[in-house]
Amino acid sequence: MEEERRKGFCLMVVAGEVSGDHHAAGLCRHLLRLAPDTEIFGMGGSEMASVGVEVVERIEGKGVVGIWEAVRALGDFRRLFRRLEGVLDARRPDALLLIDFPGFNLRFARAARRRGIPVIYYICPQVWAWGRGRLRKIRRFVNRLLVIFPFEREFFAGYGIEAEYVGHPLVDRLAEFPSRARARQELGEGSGTLIGLLPGSRLGEIERIYPTLLASARRLRKRREGLRFITPVSAPELGEKIASLAAASGVGVRLIEGRSREVMAAADLVLVASGTATLETALAETPLIVVYRVSVFSWLAGLVLIKIPWISLVNIVAGRRVVSEFIQHRARPEAIAAEAEKLLDPSGKERIGMLGEFKKIRAELGEAGARERAARAVLQALKELDGTRKPRE
Repeated sequence: MEEERRKGFCLMVVAGEVSGDHHAAGLCRHLLRLAPDTEIFGMGGSEMASVGVEVVERIEGKGVVGIWEAVRALGDFRRLFRRLEGVLDARRPDALLLIDFPGFNLRFARAARRRGIPVIYYICPQVWAWGRGRLRKIRRFVNRLLVIFPFEREFFAGYGIEAEYVGHPLVDRLAEFPSRARARQELGEGSGTLIGLLPGSRLGEIERIYPTLLASARRLRKRREGLRFITPVSAPELGEKIASLAAASGVGVRLIEGRSREVMAAADLVLVASGTATLETALAETPLIVVYRVSVFSWLAGLVLIKIPWISLVNIVAGRRVVSEFIQHRARPEAIAAEAEKLLDPSGKERIGMLGEFKKIRAELGEAGARERAARAVLQALKELDGTRKPRE
């Protein structure tokens, strides 16, 4: 049985959130095409399962927002950690591939290395923004680091950590974005001004951010006639909460299942929670406003820990303020609505300037093919790391 399995590599993957599930699925799809005999299993969601990964632990409900929220969920994460340690011991993979989810995954990297299992990290912790104490853990417990932003390679080199730049997987998704006209047709939306409200993919984000987006929409509707609002529901388990908040707002927002790409492409403006969706919207060349809220404790801790002046990926990649960020106490509906009015003017300097900056960001993120490059890097790492791990018992 051991000889049969050794025909290909055995890889355990740990992705803890919806975005991680998506990135892991893209990488694993290419990896299985390059090396069909590879056995891949781990924690993930429906996208990983759809490409042939054996999902032994589902990600639903795993993601949390903010430091205080993470503290409250510690018991759940400890139980999850022990379950995955059991999988690691039972399956003894050739390597462990970690996708984002740094608070959990860096601890799990330590558990793997203690067992002599090499660790590959893809979509690495954003230590350039905060949490630089994690650099020591990356240096000690991660064998290969695959980064997605061009500036990350130089950043890690400054701390004696070798990183391989493979490109941002979102660039590959540009081909999946429909044109504005086609997106509107697919959504059943005609002419007129359409505004997307994207409150995030975690329950905590929905509860804290969506009411602010809806209140901003309500103020905009009073100022402008004929506005339509649409929200893609990213996960079925969030649907009930989103529907309840939308109904209570009286805005008349349209809810659709999934199809966030179509919404980003079809909309004239998107009000969006900070996260990967900000960069996706920018790459779709749709103007956006970033809104974010966490608990007071998490916000105060962030003021101490965060080392850069922005939180949205658009501004971080650009290295300058391109989009407005309405964070915590600044996330006031009247201020958001006023900014939105400026961006809805098709000939306004704010809208034209923002769209020009989006083109520059697209150029900075490199060429398409990032997911395949990442898969090739993982396969090469598996070949080079083979034999460096402790033998299976």
